[in-house]
Amino acid sequence: MRNHPEVINFAERTLVMLDEGSFSSTYKFAVLLGLMDVCIERTSHTGDTPDVITTWQLAERVAALYWRQTSPLDFENNANPLNQNTGTQAAFVSLIFKFQEQYNLSPFSPISKALSTTKHYSNLIRKVEWKLIEMPLPKLQRVAGHDNNFIYSIGWSDDIRKSCVFKANGEYNDFDNRIFLKPGVGNYFVLLNTLLRPLIYRKWCSMIARINHLNDSKLEDHLFGVQRISIKKFATS
Repeated sequence: MRNHPEVINFAERTLVMLDEGSFSSTYKFAVLLGLMDVCIERTSHTGDTPDVITTWQLAERVAALYWRQTSPLDFENNANPLNQNTGTQAAFVSLIFKFQEQYNLSPFSPISKALSTTKHYSNLIRKVEWKLIEMPLPKLQRVAGHDNNFIYSIGWSDDIRKSCVFKANGEYNDFDNRIFLKPGVGNYFVLLNTLLRPLIYRKWCSMIARINHLNDSKLEDHLFGVQRISIKKFATS
């Protein structure tokens, strides 16, 4: 493995962040997986990984991760999606669930079907993007009250207001939506994909099991599918 010490150090720091960070919802797991997915998608044919990711690109991948998770665990009783937040339902799940209901889309159909309603799909991704900007992105790397920005840096903080990001028509309001990956991070995500991904899946499942008082032994297939969601190119903005 290239840059062996650096890669192992990054993996260890990521695992410490997952173990010791403050998690009240599954957002942070989705952000990590989303960043990983974008890095894999955007690796060039020569093996170069991106050093900058936009919040829109990340929002598309996060929406894809939550897409099938709106399906209820108990179909016979017409149950709601599993709760993914210690309080009210996670905003990502609620946004996607309402979108699927409104346009009669199944959580088991590819999210690419939503592209047929391009304008509405863009509206959904914009809402997911705002939630990413507002909550998990400024807080993901915070452990015990201290920011340890070893994965990325961004140009805003916790107190960002929606009016500073978007105009009334949904366009950016002089806002820099770039996520700057630290040197080597894109490459680390690609190299560590097969190690970190199953660990993040398991931690995600364990959190949902705790929140919903369930046994997590069968949750992973329900949430992520027996065959993992393939990484596909999406239109970007």
